Amino acid sequence: MTYQENNYHAEYITKTHHSSKAILMLDKDGNVIDEFPSIAEAQRKTGFTNISRNIKKGYSTKGYYWKFKN
Repeated sequence: MTYQENNYHAEYITKTHHSSKAILMLDKDGNVIDEFPSIAEAQRKTGFTNISRNIKKGYSTKGYYWKFKN
């Protein structure tokens, strides 16, 4: 695979991967603050880490809670 093909794959093919679950960012009262198509995207946009662990354990991240969108 060439450099150009690899970049194309990373940019266009992997973004259409459908196994990601949408997640919600909630405040302490349970109000939805933001929605993200995946945990990875939420981490990129917010800069928060351990979102997956926080969803599983019910922990907060700097006062925000996370859950999978149903």
